[in-house]
Amino acid sequence: MSTACAFAHSEALGGATYFEAVARLTTLSNELRLLIRLAVATANHCRYCTAHQRHQLAGLGVSEAKIGTIWQPDSDALTARERAAIRFAQAITLDASGIPELVYADFVREFTPQERVEVAIVATSMGMLNKLNDGLRVPLESEFEPLVT
Repeated sequence: MSTACAFAHSEALGGATYFEAVARLTTLSNELRLLIRLAVATANHCRYCTAHQRHQLAGLGVSEAKIGTIWQPDSDALTARERAAIRFAQAITLDASGIPELVYADFVREFTPQERVEVAIVATSMGMLNKLNDGLRVPLESEFEPLVT
């Protein structure tokens, strides 16, 4: 069962509609949004979402070298803005009430108030999607296995 199929069983809750709106309504670039989603999926160890974010980033032409730095946010492959978003996304995923001051200060410096809300919504929405996929045991398609092995 794919995530889309899982949502088909609860259309009234609008799961798929919600995630589509988060993607469509943000002012963040698609690449940044996907990097945030990848940071959260890897923090949550969600194989399904990690593979799909990696696939989408590759489809945008993002290099494997950049994708591979997701747990090395101080890498020169990332801009200061990307580093701030990724570090914040990982921190809010691991302990929302314990985000380190330096991580938060970098985040505030790089993003407007509206963008900060958008980054937080993208990150926490991805966390919810990770829980849905893992909790419902949504299997990873075989063609995506190489992206997480």
